[in-house]
Amino acid sequence: MLLMPTDVTEAIDAVVAAVEMLQALETENARRLASEQERVEIGVGIHTGATESWDPGNAAWVEEVRAGSVVSVSAAVEALTRRYGVSLLMSDPTMRSLTAPLDYSMRLIDRVRFDDAGNPLAVFEVVDGDPRPLLEKKVITAPIFEDALAQYFSRNFHTKFFSSLFHLRSCRN
Repeated sequence: MLLMPTDVTEAIDAVVAAVEMLQALETENARRLASEQERVEIGVGIHTGATESWDPGNAAWVEEVRAGSVVSVSAAVEALTRRYGVSLLMSDPTMRSLTAPLDYSMRLIDRVRFDDAGNPLAVFEVVDGDPRPLLEKKVITAPIFEDALAQYFSRNFHTKFFSSLFHLRSCRN
């Protein structure tokens, strides 16, 4: 987990760093595949907010402790990358912190409740770091995906919409 100082560029820096990490990993994976090694896959979750920190008072500890709901939600957003089978997710507060969100190819993935009392938080996939063929498929199929997601959120589970999604999922690799 990476904790960054709070300033105007925090969200931008985090998203740019994540996209660059994924692009570098794709280059490394091409090298690995050429030498008959397995691909390495990672999931990056980004959530923006203030954290509380304190010195635990033990001289043997050289780092400060960070706690709070922001850290918990950050870890949960990262864990959602595995659930949804995507490489990069960001929360709504991060998306709203971007000065130019349209500079990124992203799509709403879900609205997730991270605790019993809280409101659902929108979670977005940023596809800019995906391998080119996968990124192109996601861009081309965006209208179908958005329609199906709207149907899902309205609890209108028509087979026609969801069979399209199942087909797209099978085309992922």
